[in-house]
Amino acid sequence: MKKLILCLLVALSQSSFSFNSLMPSSEKEIFKFAFGSCNNQRLDQSHWDNISDHKPDLWLWLGDTIYADNTDASQRWGEYKSLLDNPFYNDFSSQTWVTGIWDDHDFDSNGTGGSGRDTSSTEKVFLDFLGEPVDSPVRHRKGIYRSYTFGPKGKRVKFILLDTRSFKEDPGKENSLLGEDQWQWLTRELNSKSAELFIIASSINVSSPVNFRNLLEGWNQYRDEKKRLYSLLESIDTSVLILSGDRHSSDFSVLPLKREKKVIEFMSSGLTHTRFSIPNPYRTGRAYSKPNFGVVKFNWKENKLRLEIYNSKENSLERELETIL
Repeated sequence: MKKLILCLLVALSQSSFSFNSLMPSSEKEIFKFAFGSCNNQRLDQSHWDNISDHKPDLWLWLGDTIYADNTDASQRWGEYKSLLDNPFYNDFSSQTWVTGIWDDHDFDSNGTGGSGRDTSSTEKVFLDFLGEPVDSPVRHRKGIYRSYTFGPKGKRVKFILLDTRSFKEDPGKENSLLGEDQWQWLTRELNSKSAELFIIASSINVSSPVNFRNLLEGWNQYRDEKKRLYSLLESIDTSVLILSGDRHSSDFSVLPLKREKKVIEFMSSGLTHTRFSIPNPYRTGRAYSKPNFGVVKFNWKENKLRLEIYNSKENSLERELETIL
């Protein structure tokens, strides 16, 4: 009987995160959200108080929520649980809706992909960590890609969350990053005209042509996939903002698209640790290489977006960029 009770308590502790009542309603106007990546759960987590001070409508993970390389699903859940139980993160996530995507260190281990592999167990613990509903369609297929739309007509924002891990093959010009099923889904989402702004979340950098002979991950390792993405973005009229993480620094870049279409990539990484910035010829302004998070603010009256980079330890504004929607 004691064993049965213990099992039930464990199940309840995991299922308690399976539904998040903090999710904004589909008609809620989004004024501000925050995002970030590369959060070592073993380091100081007091930055969540700083992020909370901004009162974001939601928090968007861009990958590496934890570092759990070479662990099985049970061990990985233990690492997620340590973050969920952290007083700073617990307080933040009890007040703010949290969603997002993974990258390599919370998917499996450094640089890995899931092409041809069963990824169901690692998907389950990640979605449990986020509190994705148990009846969500994303739980019944391979891959964590999905979308959410918020706001009344005229102010609709669609968050398109990509999965750059589950279908990832080894780097190569013609190799796959997203997989064909995800590509078909992404094409439908971008052609849907279901929002005034599409926000695409990619765990890895999109615009930079620099990868140091494949030692640094990014879309540039998959030239055909990157070209396909650019062509798709060029074919639509809806405004697009791309968010990314992974590279342990933060910056703004402008994708080199045709038709004079302006798409900005806002990269924020990492929350707990950083390194020197990587060159990017498409960067606008200076990169920021101390622990950071990003904030995106909407000015619907003037049809503008304000992009802000904050030092995650000091909560100081370090970089900003304003752009037309």
